[in-house]
Amino acid sequence: MQIQDRYDCAKCKAVRMLCGRNFCPLLRQQIAMEKLEKQLVNLELVGSSSSVFVGSQNYPKLNVGALSSGEYVDYEPERMFGKSLQEIVDTSVQLFRNKDGMRVNEAMQPSKHLAQVQEVAMSEGNVFSDTEFKKKPKMEVSFSGVHQPFGPSGTISKYNLESNPRVSQKVEKVVDDDLMSYDQMTLMHDKNVSVHTIQKVMSVGLLGVNKKLVPTRWSITATDDTIAKNLLEQIRQENEIGEYLLFSSEYIGNKFQIMLIPGKWSFDVIECMGPDSLWAGSSDKFVTDYEGFKARTAYADNVAGGYYAARLPVTEYLAKKNKQATAIVVRRIYGSYHTPVGVWQVRENVRNGMRSKPEKFNTLDEMLKKVDKEIGLNWKPHSEVLKTVRSREVMKKYFV
Repeated sequence: MQIQDRYDCAKCKAVRMLCGRNFCPLLRQQIAMEKLEKQLVNLELVGSSSSVFVGSQNYPKLNVGALSSGEYVDYEPERMFGKSLQEIVDTSVQLFRNKDGMRVNEAMQPSKHLAQVQEVAMSEGNVFSDTEFKKKPKMEVSFSGVHQPFGPSGTISKYNLESNPRVSQKVEKVVDDDLMSYDQMTLMHDKNVSVHTIQKVMSVGLLGVNKKLVPTRWSITATDDTIAKNLLEQIRQENEIGEYLLFSSEYIGNKFQIMLIPGKWSFDVIECMGPDSLWAGSSDKFVTDYEGFKARTAYADNVAGGYYAARLPVTEYLAKKNKQATAIVVRRIYGSYHTPVGVWQVRENVRNGMRSKPEKFNTLDEMLKKVDKEIGLNWKPHSEVLKTVRSREVMKKYFV
């Protein structure tokens, strides 16, 4: 059942669940906002900061600040994976977004406030903080298909850290080195620094020679893209895998089938939504982007950030195995994924699949039959890479 308009909300009154959900989103948001208002005392929020956020509107002047709460909030995606969708949303909306207008080049000579936000970005855990807003924050929740959700936002008049951040030497050393941002990002990934931390330090202007603030939504995709491109330089030189491998993962209404096929590197993501999905309408919908052996130059406009988030774990696996392959990722989005929580769940979902033991198949058709059963929608006509693979398989039979 599809989400109805507000007229149906008036008829429903959180009783009949006409939107198809098993809860009322309007009522739940109201309860959450009332709880958050109690954390504010005379526009002051005393608690801890767990992450940072740089907005993208009005570039090159951006709203920059920490994400803070009166309660302890663990905002690390790698640790959030495994929680229910509602737990993720309930946790994330507890965070107040602190805003302070800054120009992108202020990272070269950071103010006291920006320097403190940078410390939060580098920290391995939460940092005790004291925030004072100029006026009551806007009491609403922000959702995005790219970044994680967060709660109310407001312009600050004061922000102070009340404890010392715990900064990993691996992060501190790389940030202090006078290197290009590409090299710093790949170095940190090689040292097992979390992707989320790399995204944060990039966003607050700690990377590169000509340091700049980078909107959070841009830094997320840039980090996934940069690390994968570095790994692909190695992968393209490796031998091809010799068997058909299928990896699977399902989490919070998102099912992934990841196929590795003998052949040169190419990559395809097909997102599939049936009528049960909130975004599909009355018929099946398919969204896809792909790349061939050479590096992709144009942005993946269709799948967007999810494309790069899905590609990174596949390249991590192949680089570790010293192999290359043709890769196809099929994502089924079910109606139970009623609230977007960001592309981190794509990355961690695919990573979870790549950590599992793959199913092995003797032929491509055997593997496709299994994927069709799992996905339940006719995705194959929408895969450009699969068309190439099928042509290659025909040629192989003809010449062998």
